[in-house]
Amino acid sequence: MKAINTFLFALAISISFMSCDDKTIVGNDLLNSEEVLIGFTDTISITGKTILGDVENLKAYRTASTIENRSAITPRRLLLGSIDDNIFGTYSSEVYFEARIFGNATLPDYSEAVMDSLVLIIALDSLGQYGEMEAQDIEVFKVIEDISEVDSFIVSDMVETDPDPIGRVSNIVLNPGDSLTILDHDTGEPIKVRPQLRIRLDNSFAAELFTDTIASQGDTEFRQFLPGLKLVSSAQNSMVGLLLNLENTTTFASALRMYYTEQDTLENNFNYFIGGAQLSSMTHDFSPTLETAIDDTAIGEEELYIQGMIGPSIELNLDGVKELSDKLINKAELTVYVKEENTETDLYPPVEDILISRYNENDQLLVIDDIITALGVANVDADAIRELIFGGNLVEDDESGVTIRKYSFNITGHIQYLHDNPDDRHDIVLSTLSRIDNPNRTVLYGTEHPEFAPELRVTFTNP
Repeated sequence: MKAINTFLFALAISISFMSCDDKTIVGNDLLNSEEVLIGFTDTISITGKTILGDVENLKAYRTASTIENRSAITPRRLLLGSIDDNIFGTYSSEVYFEARIFGNATLPDYSEAVMDSLVLIIALDSLGQYGEMEAQDIEVFKVIEDISEVDSFIVSDMVETDPDPIGRVSNIVLNPGDSLTILDHDTGEPIKVRPQLRIRLDNSFAAELFTDTIASQGDTEFRQFLPGLKLVSSAQNSMVGLLLNLENTTTFASALRMYYTEQDTLENNFNYFIGGAQLSSMTHDFSPTLETAIDDTAIGEEELYIQGMIGPSIELNLDGVKELSDKLINKAELTVYVKEENTETDLYPPVEDILISRYNENDQLLVIDDIITALGVANVDADAIRELIFGGNLVEDDESGVTIRKYSFNITGHIQYLHDNPDDRHDIVLSTLSRIDNPNRTVLYGTEHPEFAPELRVTFTNP
């Protein structure tokens, strides 16, 4: 038996050596033919430019929605403040929101009580800080029109408010990373609370609410008394994220809190729920540099600009993929590179996640199929799946000993779509994911940069 095994082993070795020279053995010529069928290119021509994007249709309210409707993606926070940016210009945001009586809350009886104060409390988002932490004044105004129906509200809209503020805090530095120490209303002792903005409203307004018996009857009556509130900041180079309550929560991260005393000594308070409509109204005065870059493909050869809020997006033309019309597309990956020099990325961090959209037959923007496919994976965190399958997140890499930052996207499905629909527009739009709550901005290398131009790598099969 041992001799037979030795013979078979020797035979196998001899066959393997013979196969190196004889193509008739084990179909080696067939393998070579299959290798010839596979092709790769990273030289597809791409042109591009900075554009305004679809901000004229961009909804600016915080409510439930899906990523498929790119004009109504739910923001995680509302932005308050203003940034004076040498490269991108001046961009600012004000916020409007409703105060409500939550669910089946037991309404207070103020008739035998004494009002102490009315305080607006807004939780701060530790990820919402942008620019510098500078002293600023923040004013509160009373909204005088109904904002409960927000379907038509877009970023450039304004809501009618009373011209006189009903509350103000001066020279305050908001730090979303630090807790706040306040005096407890019941005990008078100092206590630590989560990072928050607290503004005591004017006694005259507080007393008006306190004595209005109709406003205390229910949510509908209360909202007739106070349709909403508006916050305005005097900041010149600081922006902060505000965390307001969603409708399905029972935790009051933010509230309009009435403090009052009963029977001379019993301290009490009642929380009006900050929920319902939550809107952002934004402005952006572009810098001369950015203004000149809009819709200019020549400047796009040098630099491309992308930002959240109502800042610019990037349009790339992929007509070059028509050269592959006789191929079968296996994989396509797009990579764009961050231009670090002179972009002040330490003060103004770059965009973390980028979304890609295409134009439909009516020139409306729809996210590409690769994103929808990525998010369609069940029972897994949507952001993790999107990054794993589609990409679009900012990453650092080492290329030839140089650390670079870049965004890479799996757009195989979209390139296959263009292959099957050659008459459709071959332009794609890169924009900031969830841009309403995102002031971050990025300068990318342009389409003619010798090392870091946008690059489309495509693996294909020759038919």
